[in-house]
Amino acid sequence: MNPCAEHFNRTIQEQFVDYHEDQLFHDLASFNRKLANWLLDCNTVLHHHSLGLQSPATSSSTINQSAEEGGLIHVLLLF
Repeated sequence: MNPCAEHFNRTIQEQFVDYHEDQLFHDLASFNRKLANWLLDCNTVLHHHSLGLQSPATSSSTINQSAEEGGLIHVLLLF
């Protein structure tokens, strides 16, 4: 589980925090709103190469549909 957490932290740092670091220290409320919007876009809009150029939400629904058809239960953590 630790490698997943490390990857999640690195992704947020490299793709969001590094570009909004000034707001982190001067306008935390604005930083948090932008981070929430970025996470929502990352999970629903942006396409990920590791998911075959699908968004995690699309990939998750495909996996869950396949699992339901096969009688399996899958859980996918979205970040």
